[in-house]
Amino acid sequence: MPNRLASTSQSGAAEEGPRGVEPLAALWTIFFCAFAYMIFSIRSGLLPDAQFDPLSAKRLVAIGVGGCFHLAATHGLKRTTNRPFGRQLLHMIYYTLSASLAVLLARMLYSVLVDSTEAGLRAADGLWLLTWTGYFAASLVVFQLQFFASGKREFRKGGDAERIDSFNRPALWTEQKRRPTRVLRIVLVQAGLGAGGTEKILSLLATHLGRQGHNVTMLAIGGRPSESFYSMSKGVTLRTMEDELGKAATRSTIRRIAWLRRTMREVEADFAISFLTKINVQVAVACMGLGIARIASERNNFRQQAMSPLWRPLMPVALATADVAVMQSRAARAALPAWVAKRAVVIPNPAPDSIHSTLKEVPPRRLVAVGRLTKQKGFDVLLHAVHKAREQGCDLRLTVYGEGEDRERLSGLAQSLGLSGYVGFPGLTRQPHDWIQGGGIFVLSSRFEGFANVLVEAMAAGFAVVSTACDWGPQEIVTHGRDGLLVPPADADSLAEALIRVWEDDALRVRLAKAAVQRAADFSEARILSEWDAAVAKALSSRMRDLGVQMQQG
Repeated sequence: MPNRLASTSQSGAAEEGPRGVEPLAALWTIFFCAFAYMIFSIRSGLLPDAQFDPLSAKRLVAIGVGGCFHLAATHGLKRTTNRPFGRQLLHMIYYTLSASLAVLLARMLYSVLVDSTEAGLRAADGLWLLTWTGYFAASLVVFQLQFFASGKREFRKGGDAERIDSFNRPALWTEQKRRPTRVLRIVLVQAGLGAGGTEKILSLLATHLGRQGHNVTMLAIGGRPSESFYSMSKGVTLRTMEDELGKAATRSTIRRIAWLRRTMREVEADFAISFLTKINVQVAVACMGLGIARIASERNNFRQQAMSPLWRPLMPVALATADVAVMQSRAARAALPAWVAKRAVVIPNPAPDSIHSTLKEVPPRRLVAVGRLTKQKGFDVLLHAVHKAREQGCDLRLTVYGEGEDRERLSGLAQSLGLSGYVGFPGLTRQPHDWIQGGGIFVLSSRFEGFANVLVEAMAAGFAVVSTACDWGPQEIVTHGRDGLLVPPADADSLAEALIRVWEDDALRVRLAKAAVQRAADFSEARILSEWDAAVAKALSSRMRDLGVQMQQG
């Protein structure tokens, strides 16, 4: 059976307590800020007496000593902290910047208002160093006292297996000290509750995690719980921002982040999984300081997808600051910057178990396309291809399932091409995957994709498939001539030629359909969900001692 998350037993391996990093943080901050002060005072010319003096040699020595502490601190943090090194580094940068600005301002004010002599400035420096040293020492004492008190309280309740959340975080970044239970509280976040591929995978993942015994909450920005296209198990709690605050509130990014943060604190989330660029960024900000492990997944082709100047540079940051980034294809991972790709894993989308091959003998001459009616899906190119095929005497008839903003434009194009009686737009199916009934020929005409879920589903259902070789997904799913046909994207002539071949050649349809079913088995639900289990385990690996869970064979 696939791996699952389960609680650590009382007889299991003893947990290690939280390991502090505050002294290293204090040393690094003090020395680094001292360098910043020296450089500012010598180079800026803004401060009186900021010239080289007999103390310059000692200052240069301080730089070297501080550099050694810098290396020791970063190495120590990487070895001793229970959380990702990158986040600790961000904490240190935060301390450094805030402390540097504080000492610069304090020294300027002191020199102007109190004493501008060298002796006076040295006294100000000493006072500042004493203050920050005291702050870090007090923080360390408080952390240890809190841990000791909470540890005794939890020991009385449940023993060592129930440990409090670690207190090795800098105080300024810690907002919530949560007692982990034996069941993970997992939050999945999406934009809406429609019929798209993102909603499909998240509903499947929520049901899977819920069946493992975890407390699962699905959060959506738009829509209402009663409007969800995909069903989930009864154990999954579904909440939407639109339902709780109204549709107008969902248009504000700040209110989205505030709602996400408040909701995650209400459910005491241990873990968050988010899909799509804007949601990933908003969840990253909402989780800041809450100690929540996080997986972020990019689902579309971020190279070709239209994106505002605000979200595009934030997309890789949201992925890099997550514990694990999930991409759907190798090509998508390769397109990431190197500093993001090292945190990314590739998990394709599954063919749901509810889809079974309808292939009997020969797939019928029934041409089907499925997707949102948008420019990305290339249905305009498909209509031109059908028109060209019919001009060559091929009696193609097409049904396009889906909804979108281009419905009127595509309907008008079909009429102008004389396809009114040969192309249908019935909208969404009443139930997911109703379109597979009867089998036939499936065509994917997309200009670009994140993965092309529907292509895998069509192959699993026993369709003969024709697809564009667009970025990303189809070329990693279909082997041209073996289990489908690939054509260049946005090429109506090549698409028409491929459709004519499959429509008119019964033997070709049978061969492609049989091979497609075999290929789709590589995307089985059990296999893909086990890869998600591994991603969850990887994301939790730095916090598993805090949460009291481990991976076990189910």
